[in-house]
Amino acid sequence: MRSAPSKLLTLLLAWTAAEICRRLHMPVPWMVGPLLATALATLAGLPTCSSLRLRNGGQWVMGASLGLYFTPTIVTQLVNLWWAVLAAVAWSLVLGMVYGHWQYRSCAGRLRGVHDEALRPSAYFAGAIGAASEMTLLAEREGARTDLVAASHSLRAC
Repeated sequence: MRSAPSKLLTLLLAWTAAEICRRLHMPVPWMVGPLLATALATLAGLPTCSSLRLRNGGQWVMGASLGLYFTPTIVTQLVNLWWAVLAAVAWSLVLGMVYGHWQYRSCAGRLRGVHDEALRPSAYFAGAIGAASEMTLLAEREGARTDLVAASHSLRAC
């Protein structure tokens, strides 16, 4: 278990990176800054650590905020366009699998310290189409390298 100072320092690093990106007028600075800073710090071997409670709380707030947009009119449109929703899901899954496979083949044996059992899920979640935070969370559950997944999504978002 990582210590509270490590969590606090990681949070301070993320906040500082977000503030720097905001002042540089980068797009989505509160996502790009922390993702890049913590991914680079982790790759450099620094003891980064996140708070599960803060992460879950943040996801709850984002989920509730997005849920407010699902009005009866929107739900009716989604039901009427069920075929388009299914097609978009299938297309996203296929693209993510193809890109993840390409990333795996491109990086296999080339990343020091990244073993095959961690590279395969890392490549998949790094290439998957979805929210960076959710892909990183899912990657963590599958034994992937979350620093690589976060870095990939950070570059995609820029």
